[in-house]
Amino acid sequence: MQKTRPALVALFVAALLFSPFISQAITFTGDTQIGVNDTNFERLDIVVTNCTLTVDGTHTFASLRILQGGTVTHSPVAGGVVPPLSGLTLTVSNNVLVEAGGSFNVDGKGYGGGQGPGKGSSTGSPVSGGGAGHGGNGGYGAGLDGVGAVYETPQAPTDRGSGGGAGSGSGGAGGGAIKLVVGGALLIDGVISANGSDAVTNRAGGGAGGSIWLVAQTLAGSGVISANGGSGELPQGGGGGGGRISLQAAINVFQGQTSAAGGPGYACLWIMRVTLD
Repeated sequence: MQKTRPALVALFVAALLFSPFISQAITFTGDTQIGVNDTNFERLDIVVTNCTLTVDGTHTFASLRILQGGTVTHSPVAGGVVPPLSGLTLTVSNNVLVEAGGSFNVDGKGYGGGQGPGKGSSTGSPVSGGGAGHGGNGGYGAGLDGVGAVYETPQAPTDRGSGGGAGSGSGGAGGGAIKLVVGGALLIDGVISANGSDAVTNRAGGGAGGSIWLVAQTLAGSGVISANGGSGELPQGGGGGGGRISLQAAINVFQGQTSAAGGPGYACLWIMRVTLD
């Protein structure tokens, strides 16, 4: 990882804000979905403002700007089954800007409660749910058994977070999956998040954090990158384990917050799973 002088940040911001594509960009101002097989927006300059753009599968844009009030996400898992080309995978030829107030947000869009390779189990009488695992193990519920396990590699995370074990009802869903490959600068002044959901039914476990894999020539900004586990239903449910975040950049001047922590619960493991290359 190479560190550069803070003055370079201003240059990257200027390049993003004043590049000539802005006036010719496709601008989304109302909620829109780009499906797995939708090629209508491939290799175009994209702007998202005051709406949600749902992007499923693998796509290529020329550039991407998420302005205040704009959100880019992917669809949730349906029926606990992860479809092919799951998650949000974008290759962007030039620059990506996530403005303050804008976000990539796939919170709670992973595996549903009790689903996934790191799913939390349910034990005890009355039944309590353990937290789901992913980058870290889930936390124990009051039954002191059935925590979710760790899975996939830290350097190249692509899977969604698993769901927490059930109590009197379903556990929290895991976080979704984001992969960005950026040919230029990735400026994050807003939020990129793949957090697991909190459990909301009695004694249930929280969902695990999902995956965030960012590859760019330059990584900059002062925003937030998070793949935290969700809270178990307190005080008896287990907390969801943290997800996985991999940041790979030739030049890294990112000055914001990065977190992949486990969620609170009956007994939780606060485990960070962040890799910097």
